[in-house]
Amino acid sequence: MLRDFCEAAFAHVGLSWEDHVRFDESFTRFFRFKSNERSAEPLLNVTVREARIERAPHPEVRRILGIGPRVPLVMLHRIISADDVIVCHYTSHLSGQRFPRLESLPLDGVALYDVLESRYGTHVVRASETLQARSARRDDEHILGVPDTAPVIAIERIAYTYHDEVVEVRNTVGRSDTFRYEIQLGQRIGR
Repeated sequence: MLRDFCEAAFAHVGLSWEDHVRFDESFTRFFRFKSNERSAEPLLNVTVREARIERAPHPEVRRILGIGPRVPLVMLHRIISADDVIVCHYTSHLSGQRFPRLESLPLDGVALYDVLESRYGTHVVRASETLQARSARRDDEHILGVPDTAPVIAIERIAYTYHDEVVEVRNTVGRSDTFRYEIQLGQRIGR
């Protein structure tokens, strides 16, 4: 019924429904590394470096997530590589109350947002990101295999579900020589 309505609305303005709606992609597919926009195979490999409940207070992360100091804070540290070269690493913080036992799930090679959707019924519908060029810090140097103070790309992400509820605070650091970040603004009309 909804599809019929949408097809009629597109046809009314002279557009084809199939030309503008990507049935093979959900919002989770938007936040994923791929070899090209139509490929079903991920270009990069994702592995878990560490997953645990954080004991440190992290007041700013807790404030952004909207959780108190006694709520468990899940920390996931994952590495993304291509052809055995580490391209970037990221640390995600999520509410352990909203996502119980997330840190104990097998998360190698899977998209985090797919897990949040399938296991917990949480859909990431948008994200706000801030990109910054900076020098590598000690952890970055060790993990990425870059020299002391090498240039890196740092991205801070806040991911939201419906009703602007924050579900994830993520910090990604990528090698400036291998990391590529693409964003498209606006919408293509009439391919």
